[in-house]
Amino acid sequence: MSNPKPFDLVTFEQAVFQERIDEVDENDPDISAKITAASRLVLRFLGSKSAFFLDTQGQVMLNTAGKPLVPEDVQAATLMLFGYLYRLRDSDAQGEWVEGWLPTPVRSMLHMIRKPTLA
Repeated sequence: MSNPKPFDLVTFEQAVFQERIDEVDENDPDISAKITAASRLVLRFLGSKSAFFLDTQGQVMLNTAGKPLVPEDVQAATLMLFGYLYRLRDSDAQGEWVEGWLPTPVRSMLHMIRKPTLA
């Protein structure tokens, strides 16, 4: 079992299971990079709302087993985004990415947490 990086909202094992990836090296740099990218994108989208599961140094809090202490809905959205990054490496044939936004299904999952304010 690999240790999550300070900003990873999900574990390597969760991501591999989500995408049903068989026979993978737990040090696979491509998968690790996509986990971190998905996590950082979700953290940026949530903004100050992510403070509920970050420590005083801005890193994801871990439980005693070394797993991220992150709400399940945030983890589900992160895993969905990881799936987009993993499966759609070079294109967005379905047009779900709009410049400056997360894919609509991911954004929808996080919207209730974020609750953007009106200007």
